[in-house]
Amino acid sequence: MAATIESFGSSIVVLGNFNPPIFTPNWLNKNGLIGDGDVEFAEKAASLAITPDLSRFETEWFRLQVLAEQFSLTSKGALTPLLKDLAMSIFTIVDHTPVSAIGINFEANYKLSSADELHKIGDTLVPKNIWHAIYPESDHQSVGMANLIVSIDPCKREDKPEADIKKNISVRRSTVTPNGIFFSFNDHYTISKSEISQNTSANFVVRRIDEFWEVSMNEAKKVFETIIDKSLETGD
Repeated sequence: MAATIESFGSSIVVLGNFNPPIFTPNWLNKNGLIGDGDVEFAEKAASLAITPDLSRFETEWFRLQVLAEQFSLTSKGALTPLLKDLAMSIFTIVDHTPVSAIGINFEANYKLSSADELHKIGDTLVPKNIWHAIYPESDHQSVGMANLIVSIDPCKREDKPEADIKKNISVRRSTVTPNGIFFSFNDHYTISKSEISQNTSANFVVRRIDEFWEVSMNEAKKVFETIIDKSLETGD
């Protein structure tokens, strides 16, 4: 592949009904999920905020934010399965928390060898012919891809009328990497009543993360790198 990966991260977002103030560094520590050093880092960080409506803090390797209706755990630095393990452990403890959906997300910045390669990806994904017919290229204006979002929706079937998996892929110029391109990949799972008939919805979240986090990660990498490779193939 012609591009070099500069960063690769993940976040796990869960929608439901949460009690934000319980999600503190000390609570995670008492449950054996993070170490004393993580607690010390979190308590000294400027991002720390614990209120009745919000819990937000970070360690050297993750950020956690919990609102009344949203839980978000995001990696920092090099991505490892520890992020997945932490999310699973949290929802194993709060196993009676009602949740309605989970998003498994991956983001990456790739560095290209030149601005021309960056433009080639944009031209491949968003051909300019139709846009130049409306806004001709000139000394006064140019046309280019800003942020492309593609949605992959599942088709409902008779044997599974509740289609619960949706994918969203976003592509744009990187804001942190010169001649770079940014990708995001989202696997969104809506939890149906039939799927939690014998288990709590939080248990469903634990199973989803365990079964699909690595699968989603590999798919995200494949999507990102295929877009780059296909766009930069020889020939115009």
